Amino acid sequence: MAEHGSPQWAAPGGPPTGQPGTQPGPQLLPPVQQYPGAPAGYYAPGPAGPLPRPPGPQPRPDTRGGPVRVEPVPGTEFGLAIGSIPPTFSGQATGSLVAGIGSIAVSLAVGCFGIVGGPDGWGVLVSGAFAILAGLLGLAAVGLGLVAVRLIKASRGRFAGRGVAISGIVCGGTGVVLTAGGMLIALAATVAA
Repeated sequence: MAEHGSPQWAAPGGPPTGQPGTQPGPQLLPPVQQYPGAPAGYYAPGPAGPLPRPPGPQPRPDTRGGPVRVEPVPGTEFGLAIGSIPPTFSGQATGSLVAGIGSIAVSLAVGCFGIVGGPDGWGVLVSGAFAILAGLLGLAAVGLGLVAVRLIKASRGRFAGRGVAISGIVCGGTGVVLTAGGMLIALAATVAA
């Protein structure tokens, strides 16, 4: 390995110093400016200027994810950016709608089993079992929907899904009414047989 002063040594990225007495010249750095208010020794390059815009229509800037407000940090040139969070969809609203749709589907089975099994006598029993399930699903849909509407209203924009919650309430109520109607049909079919 060659020593620093030997003729075979070359500076990294510089010309070889094979000839005695030749030294690479000083490298000049681009001029820099100091941050305003920063301690001595903190430098930054000057402004580069705006980037050229391509021709044609420009897209609108997306401001949804931008900070809501910026609070300055005392004693520095920095700030604390407090960002916005998009609203979360309410799980209770989704559960209300799913239970409401399930209640309607099971209530239709109540009526169908009541009509088909009415003449044989087993229609009321099977319809009654499905009616209990449909009624519980309908009541769960109404309860979850009411809880979701209250939660969304009290959250001041943190939760979304009020329309889905109301749809779940309506579907749950419809399922309970259809279940009652299906049970009446099953009883009427059994009595008529």
